[in-house]
Amino acid sequence: MQNESLSHPMKTESAPKPISTYGNPPKSLVAFAQRHQDKIREVGDERGTEDGYWIYLKAGFCWDDQGLHSLHENTVSDIIRAFGSVMPCRCKDCAEQL
Repeated sequence: MQNESLSHPMKTESAPKPISTYGNPPKSLVAFAQRHQDKIREVGDERGTEDGYWIYLKAGFCWDDQGLHSLHENTVSDIIRAFGSVMPCRCKDCAEQL
C-alpha cells in the first residue's frame, strides 16, 4: 500500500525567486521586497556612500507623478512608506519592455 501522505508526483510548488540585492540591505527590506516581487526588481543598500536604500521597480510600475522607476530613502520605514505611492506606468520605456 502506498503512503497517501506523499504529495502528488506531478504537483510542483516552486518557491518565489529570490529578489536581486546589492550592498547589504536589512532582512526586513529584503522580506518586504520578496512580498512585492510582482513590482520590485531589485533592492540596494548604499548607506556606505551615505545614499540610503534603493528599490528598483519592474517595467510597468513607477513611483510618483514624475514616472520615476526607482525609490530612494534613508530609512527602511521611509522607503516602505514611499512604496505605497507606486502605480502602474505607461511610459514608452515600460511599454517596450512589456
